[in-house]
Amino acid sequence: MSTQSIAPNLPNHGARHSWSIYHEPKFDPATGTFTFGLYYMTQNAKTGDFFFGGEKQRLEEILISDDTVVPTLPSQNLTSLMASTFKSATGEPLKSNPRRIWSGIMGFTPDGMPMVGRLGQRLTGRPGDKEWAAVGFNGYGMDKCWLVGELLGAMIAGEDVNGRLPALYQITEERLNKLMAPRDVPARLFRL
Repeated sequence: MSTQSIAPNLPNHGARHSWSIYHEPKFDPATGTFTFGLYYMTQNAKTGDFFFGGEKQRLEEILISDDTVVPTLPSQNLTSLMASTFKSATGEPLKSNPRRIWSGIMGFTPDGMPMVGRLGQRLTGRPGDKEWAAVGFNGYGMDKCWLVGELLGAMIAGEDVNGRLPALYQITEERLNKLMAPRDVPARLFRL
């Protein structure tokens, strides 16, 4: 993930739009690199800076639990893609200024959908049901977390979010029963 600015400044559409770039996931055996097939971008409505994320990594760097290091390839990839995504009126790439590039520990769920809602004792191991969560974005939280966070706040305030929050995201007993059923989850999630 990165925060980048573009020079010269582009119009600010951060309050109205976000962008996604999709392609077929690809593995290059010659370089040992894998691209996941999704890049996503939002713009800060106040500063105009862009939050731009996606993955191109060497296979041995994908499942690492240390988020204090950002490998060179993903950093270079995000910076070069950001610069080549925007063109000047004459067709030249605009200059990208990376402000920050980071990695992060990604939370995965067995069904590939985020888990949003009230947590009960079954999930926390603690008595009561006063805890809430929006977790498990499966590596793609930046394109979902803003609106999901607002909807979680609405849920906590007692509002009905049906029709606004996908039913697949909501924590229900039925979903928990399916997710917690014994099975070979890693084999299913990481099949290439």
